[in-house]
Amino acid sequence: MNALSRLYLISRVIALCLFAFTLPASAASPGENPVSVSFTTAADFLVVVPVSINGAGPFNFLLDTGATNSDIDPDLADQLSLPAAGENDVTGIERKVRLSIVHAESISVAGRTVRNLKLNVLSKANGLPSKVSGILGEDFLSNFDLLIDNRHHVIQLQQGLGPMSDMFDGERLPVQLEVTVNGQYINHTLVVTGFSSDLSRGSISLLLDSAVNYLYLFGGKQSLGGGATQRECSRATVSDPSKQFICLQRVLPELRFGKKQVVSLLAVAQLATTSAYTEGLMPTSAFHSIFISHSQKFVILDPSSKPASRRGM
Repeated sequence: MNALSRLYLISRVIALCLFAFTLPASAASPGENPVSVSFTTAADFLVVVPVSINGAGPFNFLLDTGATNSDIDPDLADQLSLPAAGENDVTGIERKVRLSIVHAESISVAGRTVRNLKLNVLSKANGLPSKVSGILGEDFLSNFDLLIDNRHHVIQLQQGLGPMSDMFDGERLPVQLEVTVNGQYINHTLVVTGFSSDLSRGSISLLLDSAVNYLYLFGGKQSLGGGATQRECSRATVSDPSKQFICLQRVLPELRFGKKQVVSLLAVAQLATTSAYTEGLMPTSAFHSIFISHSQKFVILDPSSKPASRRGM
């Protein structure tokens, strides 16, 4: 687990410990065809895409399927004179913190636009990679069907229901786009079910997360089953940016999603149980590519392209 991975746990822990809902933004009219945009990476796995805000830019943002909300660096928010839109209580591991919110009239990637989106303003100690100005979360991404092609460093986007859902072969696995926990509704999630006889529980609910490069479990030391070893780790949250703690690690021999098998996956857990709406985080970087259909609530892991002659059948 490299230093940047540990730092970037900020958005994962904050988002998953927050019981709240996000007011819906409005998407522009669906485009007829998918669009493609190349992405770069930070730390060899974080997906960095060019984003335009209110017509300005592009600016480098992390594409983060594990973040329920999009975020912006305070310097960029000031540069663009984004109007204040209130504040938001965010719960980290240790305590609550209050973040400012700004309003963007439009946010675009490759010409695909979502309007009237509210952005959390991150603190200066947010752990973002250099030259990255924010996080593009599921409040934006949920308006699209998208392919994340890690092998070729390309994102394909289709706004709303369109031809992309018929372009790929592979097992369609159901995904939860919203959950209810203790009577609280949480939207902009991306939760699938995995199975492993090596974990303490056979099945496990996991958030598909493009911002971690290891399997992170919230169930404490018992969640990893046997064979885990203790390591010193760091965590970065708004409330506690650099605290050292003891974590447990093991290489998980096998984790299955339907018929798809992932082998030799690094798994990490804290000693204590963390309350969250899912049992862990599953790195999307474990797959060559992943197709996410928000419009039809399924994902295909490592899809293959369907021949044009079979599309629409």
